[in-house]
Amino acid sequence: MFEYRQANPDLQAEMVRWGAECVKLKSHGAEEPLTCDVSCREEDSDCIALLEQHGFVRQPVRSLHLARPLYESIPQPTLPADLSVR
Repeated sequence: MFEYRQANPDLQAEMVRWGAECVKLKSHGAEEPLTCDVSCREEDSDCIALLEQHGFVRQPVRSLHLARPLYESIPQPTLPADLSVR
């Protein structure tokens, strides 16, 4: 995930330009054009503004981020009766 940090906007802009240019170079001669997909949080207006300034367009795709504390034990899985693990 692209994390926008206010500390150095010039560096961030250069990183976006560099990434987009790498995709363009790899896409040259490919059967289908490659895409450069970047995700950021919906509430991260700074990141969204940076990406839109460089020609990125919002898409209706949404990502789901799941997390689990590592200090809790993971329960044994319960398989349906007709499945087995080998």
